Amino acid sequence: MPIQKTALIDGYNVIRCHAPWRSVFAKDMARARELLQAYCAEWRARRKDVGTVAVIFDGSSSVVGASPQPPAGVTVVFTRSGEEADCRIRGRIASAADPGALIVVSNDREITRFARSQGAGILSVQEFVKRPRPSRGSAAGSPDKPPLSQQARQDIDAELRRVLGIE
Repeated sequence: MPIQKTALIDGYNVIRCHAPWRSVFAKDMARARELLQAYCAEWRARRKDVGTVAVIFDGSSSVVGASPQPPAGVTVVFTRSGEEADCRIRGRIASAADPGALIVVSNDREITRFARSQGAGILSVQEFVKRPRPSRGSAAGSPDKPPLSQQARQDIDAELRRVLGIE
């Protein structure tokens, strides 16, 4: 069985570099974190090589407001007061027995440069949020996943408009 990789997500960097999450973040920091966590769970499910995802945020959850229980396979880490997420990510990379089993998601040049120098995999935020194109003939993009109903699509659109304040 192949070794399962661990993804280290530079939480606020990813949120701030992806326009839809950045827009939510400006209004509701906790909701933006929840959206990122949900996306991480979906991304992990698509990636057969990733066992766990650690989303690392700057600051104590008691200061910024704790999020609800993260989805399965996703761990949320808030750094100690005064500690930056970048420092925690560097520490995780440096202490890894096999840095090649890590995937670091960030647009922070310093973090990605360090991760690369240690042999960790790198994904830019743009690569991370890029959804795979559905295969031809499959509306859902996966033969074992039925397409969304019209009502489900409308409900999702309505929720996004509400969250983004577009209505």
